[in-house]
Amino acid sequence: MPWITLELPEPVHHALTQLSERRGISVSEFLSAEVGEMLAQHEYLDARAKRSTRESFERVLAQVPDVPPDPGDER
Repeated sequence: MPWITLELPEPVHHALTQLSERRGISVSEFLSAEVGEMLAQHEYLDARAKRSTRESFERVLAQVPDVPPDPGDER
């Protein structure tokens, strides 16, 4: 299995270690599972994007009401 070297900020590493310990798996197993999930999500979204069209996007966008944003959402 290929190896990868990864530098993480100390707080991220600490949180990652604690989370993997709570799940009873190694940091490597945790990261491998999470990256696998992320890749599957990207593949799913890429497949959905290939099936979409500009026309269908504009049809859905036309259904959004033209109202000002809620306070705090202006940006």
